[in-house]
Amino acid sequence: MLMTSAIIDPKSRKTTYVSTQVYGYDNGGLRLQFFDTAGTFDFHGAATEGQLRFDWKDGENWKRSQYWPEADDKVRFRYESVFPAEGSELFEGLWERA
Repeated sequence: MLMTSAIIDPKSRKTTYVSTQVYGYDNGGLRLQFFDTAGTFDFHGAATEGQLRFDWKDGENWKRSQYWPEADDKVRFRYESVFPAEGSELFEGLWERA
């Protein structure tokens, strides 16, 4: 499965962030290939307690992407990126079927 997303400033309508994600399986299990303005990241995933969770780690740096279903064909997500020397980012949201 392929997904792209963007964060658009509501006032200026300028795109401030873009990512492309490719989800699938390989011999190592559930995977997420994540491409964004910070680079390319190979996440390892698992299905746990009604959600999908993907983790990436390099030393003290880590990223986590989580997805879980809600009512009426909605999917909630949370993406956290932590680089202690540079700070952290947190994105949360809800996808709805169009």
